[in-house]
Amino acid sequence: MKRKPDTMRKFLLFTTLLFSISLMSQTSLDSIIVSGMVVDESGQSLIGANVSLSPFEGTISDETGNYSLKIPRRPFALTASYIGYESLTQKIYFEDLQKLKGNQLKLHFTLPTSSTDLPTAEVTAQKIQTLHENTRQIIRDFDLVENLLIVLLQERKTSFLSLQTEDGEVLDTLILPFKGLKLHKGCTGAYHVAGDFKALELNIENQKIRAIKTYFAEDFEASVLPCQFSSPDYIIYKQHLERNNRSIYFAIDRYLGDRTILKEVFDQSKTDAARQYYREIINDYYLAVGSDRYFNIIEDGRWNGDLMDLAVTNDLMVKIWYYERIVLNPVSSFSFQQNGNTLVFDHTNDSLYFFSPSMLPLSKIAIEYPKEENFKDDLYQDQTTQKIFSKCDRKGQLSFHEINVKTGTTKSIYSLENRFYFPTEIKLKDGAAYFIAQTSPSNPYRQIYKQYLVKAETPDFGRTVLGSN
Repeated sequence: MKRKPDTMRKFLLFTTLLFSISLMSQTSLDSIIVSGMVVDESGQSLIGANVSLSPFEGTISDETGNYSLKIPRRPFALTASYIGYESLTQKIYFEDLQKLKGNQLKLHFTLPTSSTDLPTAEVTAQKIQTLHENTRQIIRDFDLVENLLIVLLQERKTSFLSLQTEDGEVLDTLILPFKGLKLHKGCTGAYHVAGDFKALELNIENQKIRAIKTYFAEDFEASVLPCQFSSPDYIIYKQHLERNNRSIYFAIDRYLGDRTILKEVFDQSKTDAARQYYREIINDYYLAVGSDRYFNIIEDGRWNGDLMDLAVTNDLMVKIWYYERIVLNPVSSFSFQQNGNTLVFDHTNDSLYFFSPSMLPLSKIAIEYPKEENFKDDLYQDQTTQKIFSKCDRKGQLSFHEINVKTGTTKSIYSLENRFYFPTEIKLKDGAAYFIAQTSPSNPYRQIYKQYLVKAETPDFGRTVLGSN
């Protein structure tokens, strides 16, 4: 009888020990220790280099250049950075973790010397480059292909693509079998040009344009334009629903076909404004001409037929234009890839959402904006540095504010120093802006320009930022 308590005590101790061992084993399986060295190209250790998993998770290298980081056992992208050197990202996927024995992983970084820092005020004397200029052809669209440009042009009734250097040397030309209106780079790397009823998929290899296939333009709108970008395992799509001004970002697994919703962005204020202007248009139309057989409203609140046919007065035309702008323009939300992670911008909540390479949510930061009109018109990403900018276009004052993705604050401010009219199709690369613009409102021919962004010391919304002529 006296031994039973001892036996029970031993049993409890043994059970507790097994549970502790099991818990320790489970804990070690749920996390891994990533460690390694950060060095330059000569093998010299970089002391104090940042090694980050996300804007809020990371560490720095010690006096010997070594680092160690404990992270969850799931796919991730680890980025090493150091002032004066280019950042380097290494990605680990599910298949890599399955091959890993134990919970120790070695990742070493060799950082090359940086040559892609954004220029500062020292480049103010650099003149603008005219990359494509003529008085015969209409420039429909363009895109950047590494160090080359592909330009969609129209001359009389002929549409064609021109592959050329930034110095204007034409390397290849492809005549299109239809009128080309829009050029887009798909997430698989292929380019697509679309017209009214047809579209063409093409590749650019060895400085040659190679047509792949033609298809209906409806397929272009439905399957090509929503595609944002791709990773080795996922393709990121954006679907915009016009009825309620909602944008949905989702990722499709390349191997399994599974679809995961990353984020939904809904702009209620935009929808309310659309309804208000829609009612005003109806009232103004009835006051002007009354009801007739051309007046027809369909279920989703859009006009059946050409809306501009109803513009019987100048005031009504302005309201119709504004209505179309509100309803038809997608919600101002964007997605980017940065340091191996996926960033989705929710402009309704002024936040950036971070996802790992396996599309697992990592973190969220709030973006702080100056209270200026139209500050959140567009977000742009430098194709080389991966830095993200918000364009502020306030009554002809155009500037680009760099977003600090670690804090959500807008820091350095850049601008273009020349005056242009109606700049469109803006793209950023190596700290320079590429865009289509007119030299004057009366000149119908648009040109393609390139100019480095000039760093401003302090924001100044009281003067004309875009040009001083």
